[in-house]
Amino acid sequence: MFSRTLAKLSASLPSSVKYHLAALKPAYISVMGLAQRDVAVKTVAGSLRWEIDGLTSQEFLLGTYEPYMQQAFIEYVQKGDVVYDVGAHAGYHSLL
Repeated sequence: MFSRTLAKLSASLPSSVKYHLAALKPAYISVMGLAQRDVAVKTVAGSLRWEIDGLTSQEFLLGTYEPYMQQAFIEYVQKGDVVYDVGAHAGYHSLL
């Protein structure tokens, strides 16, 4: 809950402010993980658990990361299908 609230606050900041505060990201990630290291995330494509680390963004925790990709998963991926997430970066879509 705390992590999601902090993510909502961060998401409300303009990009220009986030750019100027980029040096504080390690501290931001540490504070996010104080309450819990593992967060339940609900997305339109399903639910997942995300471990807070240096790759965590507010979009991951709020379930709003790349909504067009989540929609593609809903439309095209069926139970039992095999999907390769090439270049997965943090692995958000792999979890879906």
